[in-house]
Amino acid sequence: MKKYLMIFAALVLLPFAAGYDQDEYVIFTYEQALHMALQDMLFIIDTDAQIEELQDTRNEIRDELRRVHGWGTPARGTAAYETRREIIELERQILNITLRQEQAKLSRESNLRRAIVATMAYDVSLYVMEASLILVEEDLNRANIRHTFGLISANNLRAAQTALTQAQLDMQELIRNRNTSMQNLNYLLGESLDQVTRVDFEWEIFELSDINFSNIILGTPTIRQYQIDVDRKREARRAYEGNDRDTIAELREAYERIVLERNQAITAMEVSIRRGISDLENLLLQREALIIELEDAYLAMEAILTNHELGRATLHDVNQSQLRILRIRQRIDTNLSSKWTHTFLLENPSLLP
Repeated sequence: MKKYLMIFAALVLLPFAAGYDQDEYVIFTYEQALHMALQDMLFIIDTDAQIEELQDTRNEIRDELRRVHGWGTPARGTAAYETRREIIELERQILNITLRQEQAKLSRESNLRRAIVATMAYDVSLYVMEASLILVEEDLNRANIRHTFGLISANNLRAAQTALTQAQLDMQELIRNRNTSMQNLNYLLGESLDQVTRVDFEWEIFELSDINFSNIILGTPTIRQYQIDVDRKREARRAYEGNDRDTIAELREAYERIVLERNQAITAMEVSIRRGISDLENLLLQREALIIELEDAYLAMEAILTNHELGRATLHDVNQSQLRILRIRQRIDTNLSSKWTHTFLLENPSLLP
């Protein structure tokens, strides 16, 4: 029975969904798609220009400092001290913008993953809907035959006709939603809104024990940004050489406030991570249950196929058993895609709500 435990990712079904042939897809790897989604971000382009300007200013000031005091000679005096502080401030501004870029890129990648998963889910839903539509059409054909022989009433026949009409409307709505989702994905990639885009990737193997969440939190752009502010407030407090008590108190209060904000941000991320871990553990439990359910469905289909060969089950029964398997596989795909997005968020907790 091991062959029945093979779990097919949703992408396996894509070439057959919505009436598209595989050759009609424009196919990208995930790495290609991510590069395309990031390369035309206006925020990145604008902030790259800001970073370049700040770097040029910093280099000019540094070169002037070296020219005045000589290469390899420590610069001394009040003017040199202020110049070094100016250089340090420029480097902090560069780092600040760089961290904002990192956060923007993470947000963009998160949006890309959601768009991929959404489009993929619609494709699989269409594939399942097509299989379901076949059964509804079979039901109507049987209803017509039974009505002809007086075995069912006109009301029962109209109910079968209404079911088919509703299924066709549901299919049309699903296609519209799928096309909207596809256009959203293409927009993120900078591709034609009319082309059928497909992104190939492998589901990641994820173990909670593989991740050091403490290190991840401290490495997030959000916390690193807070740490820059903490360092700045600490240096401002240490650099003050006056005796004004109010100023000293203000500097101390500003430092303690930013430390508190940083610690609160760390605590909030820890809470979000614990909630995310709980969600992920539930997904893993659901996957185990779905695998068992899939195995049972394959066993049931084997029995129905045997009965069909013996004349004790109809083709309609066979189709129903196949549809049951497709729906379970659809739920497994949904579980895997949720696991994929949860993994990314846990590895980048600054994106967690």
